[in-house]
Amino acid sequence: MHFHAEIWIPIKEDVDKQISGIMDPYWEERQVLKQTEEWIDDNNRKHIEIFWTNPNGFWDWFEIGGRWTGDHDGYNPRTDRRNWEKCSLCEGTGYRNDKLGKAERERDPTYTCNACGEYDHEKKQWSHGNLPAGMRVAWNYKRHDGDIMPVKEISDDLQCYTLILNGKDVYHRKEWNGKTFEKTAFDGMVKQKLDEMDITDGYMVTVDYHC
Repeated sequence: MHFHAEIWIPIKEDVDKQISGIMDPYWEERQVLKQTEEWIDDNNRKHIEIFWTNPNGFWDWFEIGGRWTGDHDGYNPRTDRRNWEKCSLCEGTGYRNDKLGKAERERDPTYTCNACGEYDHEKKQWSHGNLPAGMRVAWNYKRHDGDIMPVKEISDDLQCYTLILNGKDVYHRKEWNGKTFEKTAFDGMVKQKLDEMDITDGYMVTVDYHC
């Protein structure tokens, strides 16, 4: 699953390096705690397995912006031409013309392309969507400057799932208790937590992380 994190940094220099350094201790595959498990197989043979875990780990991949790009300032990555690309399925024509595409168009004459087109379930018909025919939104968005924003410009209603302050103070809306995820005291409201911690300078960086 993908989660929205907001991370505080003191200066807007070497942002990627700062974020990587802050996130590194929480990498799920980081070797921190050595554990041993013993088990008996069906032939009554004893096995010993040694592995490493990170009890504080909560991510296996992350990037600045990602699915949460624009949450600081309302930017919509889908309308940014930098994030448009030619559809490889219809080769930029807007109409899928391989064997499957032609068969679908015989069944439904409005069919365009299931990669760059859109289907209206109410009207029960296809269209090229909001982008020019044969264009689609790229999987990875270009970096948006607004994803790195001064603390003083953060809106009061900005929310996130995980907040990291001072490079070490981590607040999750929910935490794993060994059996299930349970709510914490952090309600996800970023500005309120910044005020509580008396943080008025620096920058907030939007991060998309997967676990």
